[in-house]
Amino acid sequence: MEEYTIERLTSDKFDVLFPLMKDCFGTEGNLDYFKWKFLDNPVGEFTAFVAIHTESKDVVSFYGIIPEQYTVNGQNRILFQTVDGMTHSKHRRKGLFQKLALFCYDYLKLQNNFFVFGFGGVQSTPALCKLGWRKVFDMRYLFIPKVLCFTITKPFQDLNTREVNASEVFHLAQKKKVAPVNSVRTIEQFKWRLSNPLNPCKVISYKNEAYVAYYILGDKIFLFDYYFSSKFNAKKLLNYLKAVVQLESLKGIITISKDKSESMTEFRKLGFLINPFSVGPLNVRIPFIYYTDQSTMELLTNEAIWNITPYEHDAL
Repeated sequence: MEEYTIERLTSDKFDVLFPLMKDCFGTEGNLDYFKWKFLDNPVGEFTAFVAIHTESKDVVSFYGIIPEQYTVNGQNRILFQTVDGMTHSKHRRKGLFQKLALFCYDYLKLQNNFFVFGFGGVQSTPALCKLGWRKVFDMRYLFIPKVLCFTITKPFQDLNTREVNASEVFHLAQKKKVAPVNSVRTIEQFKWRLSNPLNPCKVISYKNEAYVAYYILGDKIFLFDYYFSSKFNAKKLLNYLKAVVQLESLKGIITISKDKSESMTEFRKLGFLINPFSVGPLNVRIPFIYYTDQSTMELLTNEAIWNITPYEHDAL
């Protein structure tokens, strides 16, 4: 590690991550996004470490965590989601990702609250599993293609279906299914989560009994959050989204769900499809992984006890 120094990232230096994002993801950095994600989070601020190349002084690797409020077997806990892990293409295979991760874990252990989770990538998951992380299940994409989005209904003319603000549906957002491990939704957290400056959500309500929160992701609608009290109002809201696909000339509607779960079964009954093959569009599986003390890990390995939806994914 003589070529690199490790430093904790402070909130006045988010711009040093922009070249790294460009190299890793091909996207320009966005200061508003980092402020929203790392500073505005009502649960608390971020913790992150960076590796700096000694000669060039460039930030070449980043590893960060953000706090989130959960209930774990009836107890309120702050868990930490790993976010935006990056290593520059010219500095990979040098152990930087693992080194920065260990700095974060040591920091949490000093706070007596070591519990991290995340949604793994192709490169990051094997590296994290070597550090002790455990995979619990996969998330999978579901979709309704444009060809299935033509409907004879006229949802925009239905006065029962209308755009609302987050506060108006918060009472419904609290009705999500309960499991031994759940994220906690406060009104502050709910508003914050739906206000991502890169992907701000629109919220559509049906009779104040059901809602969908969605945004346009490239050429598709991404269904980010929802509550359906019946199959009838679910279809009403999906018809609204199908109409948006038609009017905006989009390619369809997508979302993600735990593989082989009750929510996936519900989506399939509503007309969503999956790609069952290992190739082709939307075939990627997203591993859900976590790492904490050994005794807790043994208690939480069963995938049925985790209630994880797109809402819990930091990058969606």
